[in-house]
Amino acid sequence: MNKKQSLVIIALLFSLSHLSAQGIESVIFSAAASDNNNFQPVVGTPYGASFSGANGSLEISAAYGEGTYQQSTLSTENLDMNASILIYPNPTDYFVNIDLSKLPTESYKLELFDISSKLILQKNSSQSMEQIDMSAFPGGTYILSVKGKNSLANFKIVKRQ
Repeated sequence: MNKKQSLVIIALLFSLSHLSAQGIESVIFSAAASDNNNFQPVVGTPYGASFSGANGSLEISAAYGEGTYQQSTLSTENLDMNASILIYPNPTDYFVNIDLSKLPTESYKLELFDISSKLILQKNSSQSMEQIDMSAFPGGTYILSVKGKNSLANFKIVKRQ
């Protein structure tokens, strides 16, 4: 195997290693050597590859062309929920206020976890304002999770010593 063929195999393996199960939207450029060792560019989305070999040889082939992909949509519901909830004061010494007034009226589950993910407090709320007494908790970092019917928001709360 000559140097050009080795480079082609490495380039092909590298491009195949970046395939994802969700599909590829961008065009991938790679190169494949023809029988006369001239590089021929191959343009397209790889949609299939095979590896075979016998007696110490390795043959790599890939199919290129129009691939299919599923377009995903990014939900902004969680981003809006994070922006709609006010947590103050943070850092805190005693109480943390949770202002849910900008959220749709529904029941929310409030869960407070310590830094090791141990559930410290759990509370259901339909109120627009809640308060958590943190005076009995040791100083450190906590995670407040606010769960709605179809939404979730997490906040870091720092309790001072």
